[in-house]
Amino acid sequence: MALINCKECGRTISDKATACPHCGSPVSQVRLCEECGESLPEYATVCPNCGCPASNEIMQLQPHVAEGETPVYIKEKSISNKQICILASVVGVILLFVLALQSGFFHKRELFEKTDYFVESLSTTVQSYGLLGGTEYTEYAEDYEYRIMPMGRLINVRIEREASSSEYEKLRKSLERHYSDDSRVNQVYICEGGTVMIDCRN
Repeated sequence: MALINCKECGRTISDKATACPHCGSPVSQVRLCEECGESLPEYATVCPNCGCPASNEIMQLQPHVAEGETPVYIKEKSISNKQICILASVVGVILLFVLALQSGFFHKRELFEKTDYFVESLSTTVQSYGLLGGTEYTEYAEDYEYRIMPMGRLINVRIEREASSSEYEKLRKSLERHYSDDSRVNQVYICEGGTVMIDCRN
């Protein structure tokens, strides 16, 4: 918004005003064709000169222009629904990406793939991995940060470095979120040994 002078009384007014608040002199507003620049009738949907669809953008004639001078137009931009939808979509994608980063989705993707493999095998092809499981079934994920080992119908996930109980709690929550809608998993919990267990028992 800018301040301009009223052509009648000369006092300062807003360039958005439709009339001077001091003397009441009207401020002209016209729509111009974006294609040919001709002024458009008030309710025109297309330009009568070139046939271009009329936009809703208002060009406001500055009231201080003297007669005989070339009028100066200020384009008053309006945001279209399409622009709002595009902006909202971009913001939504960015928010989803940030949430995914915070939840560790990208960081733990390989871990989820490996635990998914064992969960699927326990529901389709393998009855049990045996009481002690075994190194033959052990998998590692995220550059050996996590060890995944099936034991019976449980899947043990251990952090392969010194880790605090709060780190294990975060890991448990990530796996719990991942399997929240999966009927093949009964629960995800921290076992007595301090590591995470995925329970696939019937």
